[in-house]
Amino acid sequence: MKLSEQARARRNERGFALIETIIGLAMFAIVLTIGLQMLFVRAASIENTARQRAANEWSEAALEALTAGSVSSLPATNGSFDLAADKSIQLTNPCTPQTCDYVLDPSPALGARTSPARGVPWASGYAPPAGSSVQFIRRWRIDVMDAALGLRQITVVVIRDETSSAPLTVQQTIH
Repeated sequence: MKLSEQARARRNERGFALIETIIGLAMFAIVLTIGLQMLFVRAASIENTARQRAANEWSEAALEALTAGSVSSLPATNGSFDLAADKSIQLTNPCTPQTCDYVLDPSPALGARTSPARGVPWASGYAPPAGSSVQFIRRWRIDVMDAALGLRQITVVVIRDETSSAPLTVQQTIH
């Protein structure tokens, strides 16, 4: 009698190994999916942070270039964009060499990478080299605050493309 009870118990346990394996694989797949999603979110976050840092550096470089000479002699640009209180922008005029330039992704056609961030400045109005793509667009406006004192307000925004209303960064200075 004992032998047949043991045989029946073993027959009942045969399916448990298969079910346990399937449940274990399902749990592993769920954990793996969650882990990969977290990895991709983190990678996107790191890329956005690097892009934001580069945009800040490029806007600072534009401000430095614009303020390097005699600021009081800078002509007003008549608004290449309107800046709202919430820092969103409305583009009002097309990009011209006096109000805008591009930051291109480095490519063999452009040579070595440059400082302050990866990318190469390229004047608007000139066709970029073949094989290059626009990384940022830097737009600036110069407003005369007080002509007698020579005060100018310079605002630089860095955007991804001409359709963007949310700039990556906004820098303002009064000289």
